[in-house]
Amino acid sequence: MNNPSVPTSRWSMVLDERRDQASISYNSSGDLGFLREDTDIILGGWELNTGANLDGCLGSVEIGGLVLPFYAETELNMPRPQEEKFLGTSGMQNLGCWSFDICNPNPCHNGGQCEDLFDLFKCRCPADWHGQICEVRTDACSSNPCLHGACVIVSEDYECVCESGYIGQHCENKEDVCVGHKCHNGGTCLRGIKQYACLCPRNTTGALCQERMAEMPWYIDRFPSPRLPVSICGNDKWTYSCFNGGNCSMFEDKCDCLPGFTGQWCELELDECASGPCLNGGYCRNLINKFQCVCEISFAGERCQIDISDFYLYGFLLMWQNIFQLLSYLILRMDDEPEIEWNAANDE
Repeated sequence: MNNPSVPTSRWSMVLDERRDQASISYNSSGDLGFLREDTDIILGGWELNTGANLDGCLGSVEIGGLVLPFYAETELNMPRPQEEKFLGTSGMQNLGCWSFDICNPNPCHNGGQCEDLFDLFKCRCPADWHGQICEVRTDACSSNPCLHGACVIVSEDYECVCESGYIGQHCENKEDVCVGHKCHNGGTCLRGIKQYACLCPRNTTGALCQERMAEMPWYIDRFPSPRLPVSICGNDKWTYSCFNGGNCSMFEDKCDCLPGFTGQWCELELDECASGPCLNGGYCRNLINKFQCVCEISFAGERCQIDISDFYLYGFLLMWQNIFQLLSYLILRMDDEPEIEWNAANDE
């Protein structure tokens, strides 16, 4: 009864406690007596002459707190405690939910599995699909699978484009570029971002320390090379060293080198003797940002370009001339001494 405070009121029929979808009677009454007067209550929503069966959930029905049982026509003459009842017209009534197979045919696309929810269905989609019927492809990169890189959709899968210095399917491993390095002659491998460099020992040069410098002749004085400082550069993710007095650059993984050095980390000393600046067989000594020529005895100058062999000849001849003059002088002096008569002295 919609309004119990008045003598008569309309009545509402609520199905499965869905009061928002209640059916309202046309007539007003003070009790449920109007149901006895040529009133048919049809469960299932179909008219009697349609021949359709109920698809749905069938349970006990209460009207005004009175449970109305279901009877077949053959059971109507049997004594009952109440007159109100339902007449079953569609065969045996089975309490519970009954419906057709809503998942046949399968409404779910792309391999989705259909779940029967009586008059509704739900699709359980594969990992790479979503939507009501699995019709929308899932963004494989939505879970951010790449630890140190960018995720790119490739066909029905994804691919990680790793940041510099990382490898692996999900960019999870740091790359060791020094594995299998080719630094020769005891060179030290310097790890960089996707590349390496070689720190060469003394008397070797080249990108891989593969070239040996000429040995210094024994007669040339040797002096130690200066020990230049090393700078540590980088950030929390990556650190690197600038050798031979180099300074950290504003560019990532680069160094500002002092004159006379080159390479990504100033690890290479420029060979100022590579162009062969010393002439006439002079030995070139490679120094920092300069060179020094040690000339043969017959040559002089910054590049041993001056021939002084004639000077040595003139000096040699002059020396022998002086020696000859000295000998001549001594001989003449010996001739000027008085003669001594040894026999006369003995006679006395």
